[in-house]
Amino acid sequence: MLTGHRARAALAGVLLAACSNDPVAPTIDASTGDAGDPNAVVAIRVEPERLELLSRDGEPASGTLRAIAIEADGDEHPAEGITWILGMPSLATITPEGVASIDGSRGGESAVLARLDRGVTTIIGEGRLVARIELRSTGDLTDDEVARFDAEPIVDAAAAPRILYPVEGAVMPRNLRAPVVQWQPQNGEGDLYRVRARSTHVELVTFVRTSDTFDHSWTIAQERWRTLVDAEPDAPITFEIDRWQAAHERVVRGAAPVTMQVARGGVLGEVYYWALERGRILAIDPQTATPRDVVPSPPRAAGETQRCMACHTVSRDGRWLFGRRFGDDASWVVDLAEDTTTDPPPMRYEPRPGIDTASFDPTGERLLAAWDGRLFVVDARTGLEVASSGLPTTLASMPTWSPSGDLAAWIVADASESDAPSTLHVATRDDADTHTFAASRALHAGADLSSAPEGGSRDALPSWTPDDRFLVFQHGAQAFTSGAPGARAALYLARVEDGHTQRLDAASGGTDAFWPTVSPYVTDEAEDRRFYWVAFHSRRDYGNARAGTWGRRIRQLWITAVDADPEDGVDASHPPVWLPGQERDYDNVAAYWAPESCRGGGQSCADGSECCSGECTDEGVCTAPPI
Repeated sequence: MLTGHRARAALAGVLLAACSNDPVAPTIDASTGDAGDPNAVVAIRVEPERLELLSRDGEPASGTLRAIAIEADGDEHPAEGITWILGMPSLATITPEGVASIDGSRGGESAVLARLDRGVTTIIGEGRLVARIELRSTGDLTDDEVARFDAEPIVDAAAAPRILYPVEGAVMPRNLRAPVVQWQPQNGEGDLYRVRARSTHVELVTFVRTSDTFDHSWTIAQERWRTLVDAEPDAPITFEIDRWQAAHERVVRGAAPVTMQVARGGVLGEVYYWALERGRILAIDPQTATPRDVVPSPPRAAGETQRCMACHTVSRDGRWLFGRRFGDDASWVVDLAEDTTTDPPPMRYEPRPGIDTASFDPTGERLLAAWDGRLFVVDARTGLEVASSGLPTTLASMPTWSPSGDLAAWIVADASESDAPSTLHVATRDDADTHTFAASRALHAGADLSSAPEGGSRDALPSWTPDDRFLVFQHGAQAFTSGAPGARAALYLARVEDGHTQRLDAASGGTDAFWPTVSPYVTDEAEDRRFYWVAFHSRRDYGNARAGTWGRRIRQLWITAVDADPEDGVDASHPPVWLPGQERDYDNVAAYWAPESCRGGGQSCADGSECCSGECTDEGVCTAPPI
């Protein structure tokens, strides 16, 4: 038996495990005890060895655990004075009598320990408790209609329903809204469908019937989705579908299940993107999936009736938005900490001509700008150029300042020829005060990928990873090729240290990925992995033609996870997910990530960290920020 300090140490280990978030407490073996006393209890056995409880539709469920005392002579009897310890205390409750109960809010599996204290002697027996949850939604189906799916499904490839979204193998950020499950519409009056999403211990089930207006999709309730993904943070989610084919009165098994992964990490803040047909910059919070028009009334050019804001970028702190209009190629910077719905919006300065595209430095006080092949530095507070040196004066475009501000990258090409070969260049900023840049080096030549599946010799639109280690860029025949429905491009990851480049195959979906932008977040994942998150746009089909964009070849925003510590020769990307909330009837491109902006003067606050000024009054209001 465990006695003295050994018993106390072992018990301390059990209690520490029981109070941790680890779902499995360590196993402690009971000893053989004192063989000289045939009635001495030498071991505890937990029955059943594995207790499984199933909660349906939020109803509680319970079962009884028994602790059996085993004596030295082999006799057995119910143990008395048992203390029950659950490795995952939030999973269930256990009474002193061994009645285990779950409330239907959490699924999972845990060690359950039966502890018997006899003076200085402690004996431990171990079992397992499994909490399963099934949450069903039957809609307007009758009990008899639901019961039809109890029949064994038959296999008929021609009649089998096929899930179109999510994409097989996709990885999504944890804080994204639940995916809208979509499948290929089928003709069949009176048909019914059963759609399931499950992890190891939680299953969501919906039953739906077809109709003229039914869009063959399932919008999973967010609270149920959270129950599913939170049960086992690293377990894959599997989607399955079966069809009740009314014409033949049979259940048809769906095509191959679709499996996806929910990452441990989330992407916070907002995604600012360009809705092309509207000529507006919209923003989406990935958690709420609700788009908003960031600047509804951008300043119009003289003599122009159209108001258009494009070619935008956002400062890394989420406060400043740079944009340009087409009427006169003038640009300006908007203060996102203020009310941007005013006419005119809160601008740092009046629109000034002479910048095609630009990138903020880490402070938001400077812009690395491009115009007619020349790169230069602009004071983002005034729109005026400031002194700089070492930057190219011809053939340069698409500048991007690294998150640290120590590096800059751009594209070198003949802008007069849309399909001219281009090269990705990188330079070090030697002096931040004088904006002195060292001579640039060619990191990658687009011509080196002329035999790639997408063809072409044009690198374009580089974007830095948050740690300055990599650049993600687009490669294809032209820089801005996605305006043509048949255009082709793919995404690549270039290591800044040595220029090693690899294709992001899973993200590119063949040759249909354009304009990448990297999130400012790196998330920590299971098994010491880390992910970058990259947004891009694509004409690939999202779901079906009724709930998605099937067949329309419309540009939509997607998000892919990219391994932050990639192996050479191994695709670092994962199949992407569609950005929830974006409008499916517009072409959406250029998704720039930014944290939530700090709050401007007069806005509510809890402490100074929420305010752009750093000061929150005793009344809970931000003081006016500096400009």
